[in-house]
Amino acid sequence: MATQQQRRRWHRQRRQNLIAILFNLIFSLHVCNADEEILEVLFPDQVLDHAWEAYPLFSSVFPSIRIGSANGSGEIIPAVAVPSRREIDIQSIINLGDVHKVLSQPGLVHTEDFQLVQKIVRDGQEWSGMPPERSMSSDRAVSFFDLGGFSLVINAMQRRWGSIGALSRAIQQETGCNYVSCNLYATPSVVEKRPQRQGNDPWPKILPQRSGFESHWDWMDVIVMQISGSKLWSVATESAVYLSTRDLKRKPTIQEMNRYLAEGGRYRDFLLRPGDVLYIPRGFIHNASTVGPNAGLVDTHLSGINDVHDDGDDNTWLQPSLHLTFGIEHTCETTYEALLQHAMHLYGKTDAGKIVAISGEACGTEQDILWHHMLALTISDVSRRGCGGESEGFDEFPPYLDESWSGFCATSSNSDVETGTHLLSKDGLKRNACVLRRSVPRGKFLKKNLSFHLRDGCRSDQEDGSKTCSGNDHILMNYSASLNAVQTLASPRALSWFLHHLRKMANSGSLDTFCIPLLRDWNALGCSQEALDRLVADEMRGALRNFTQFAEKNFAQILRQFESHLGENRHKDLHRDDNDLRAVGELQSE
Repeated sequence: MATQQQRRRWHRQRRQNLIAILFNLIFSLHVCNADEEILEVLFPDQVLDHAWEAYPLFSSVFPSIRIGSANGSGEIIPAVAVPSRREIDIQSIINLGDVHKVLSQPGLVHTEDFQLVQKIVRDGQEWSGMPPERSMSSDRAVSFFDLGGFSLVINAMQRRWGSIGALSRAIQQETGCNYVSCNLYATPSVVEKRPQRQGNDPWPKILPQRSGFESHWDWMDVIVMQISGSKLWSVATESAVYLSTRDLKRKPTIQEMNRYLAEGGRYRDFLLRPGDVLYIPRGFIHNASTVGPNAGLVDTHLSGINDVHDDGDDNTWLQPSLHLTFGIEHTCETTYEALLQHAMHLYGKTDAGKIVAISGEACGTEQDILWHHMLALTISDVSRRGCGGESEGFDEFPPYLDESWSGFCATSSNSDVETGTHLLSKDGLKRNACVLRRSVPRGKFLKKNLSFHLRDGCRSDQEDGSKTCSGNDHILMNYSASLNAVQTLASPRALSWFLHHLRKMANSGSLDTFCIPLLRDWNALGCSQEALDRLVADEMRGALRNFTQFAEKNFAQILRQFESHLGENRHKDLHRDDNDLRAVGELQSE
């Protein structure tokens, strides 16, 4: 006879299996038995192709979207309408009742596994405050949420809730990124539940808005799914940091916030309601708040504005807001910078790659510093300095004109650079450097749907004469542009400064946000500044020419290693996530 505990376990497993079947059935209607993928369901008609890593995109299940009047002269966010049945699909993933169950899972630590946060303003700047406790019961967390007005954030939901884990994996497979994480965000409504105090304040009290986080940007692309309630979003029209890397993530400066808040700096605020989805590329400042019925919203049809004020028929503002944010993480693994680092790793196995750049004796280290180690760091330097420059904490582009641009550039700030058969302007070189931060199109969605209209090296097979690339043609062209940027913008003095910057990160404990795939030797960070300053520009150019020739000749092998490495990463991540889901009884299938 089965014990009562065994019967409960059996019923729980049976319920989870039924949920898994229903969830898979919902998405199989759109995905498994059709040509559409999940991203095509969320953003139909290939609209995400054009927005990818370029600009935010709003996908609504409603015939019109609701926008704020506070910045009424601002541009309306690019948007697309989708079938309303998706609202039911998204709401089936998780609900507020399930959140309490997640908080009851054993071993959760406040500030690590989940956070209670509340936006505060001090001296004109926004900050996020949170209670100091690390150990907190689920009931106490709910009390902070209900009575204290704190927003609740639960990290790594892809490892705590089976349906979210399945969706994260599907998005990862379609985008080809290194990993997709998911955080849950719950924010109280503007109806204050705090016990009434003395005085004549009306009750219940309606607050203007509630928000958990200060305005910020993310180092990952995000897809936001509104589950229940509603939230008013503010998103910048341009990135503060172009396709921000993790090590470039920081609090926006006052100047960046002023540009964001100035006219034209952000789209008109817009309301996410149940079933709505939002895509934001990494590096775009944004913020979100729950608001009340007096937020001054107007209905905006996707074909234009209909200046009819909200008549109050939407009561989602009375409910807490619940949304999921899926983080599309590239880190240092799936960008063109990463692809060049794989080329450098293979180059390091050749005789040319093993040439000594600085002897251990001169450097003050136990081992010699090889050129392929120095050039690996040079690639990361150019990715940051050449693309973002001074605005991201690096010297103004282009630095050290006597050493940069491979010696082809005169000291005039408007001069062009001749590299091979191409004449590139300063803007052209900066565009090539920025390619290093873009993701390599790997996932089935991107490979199938993205239409690349690029300027060189592609077939003119369109009736209008436009040039298109597909598959490895597109990858090879951006790969070549990235090689060109590194060869052209490398500078010994800039590399010396970059290593100094990395040492400062190491001293502050933030070096873990910076990574280079497959690089295990960090001896260069221990090299004295005096020795680094003795690097000769001509020697660096020679080493880079040798590397570039190797990288161009062995592109196919490099791409195979790149894919093999990412496959190993994915296998490890899936194994870890499966173990975590199994531990909480949420693994949908063995």
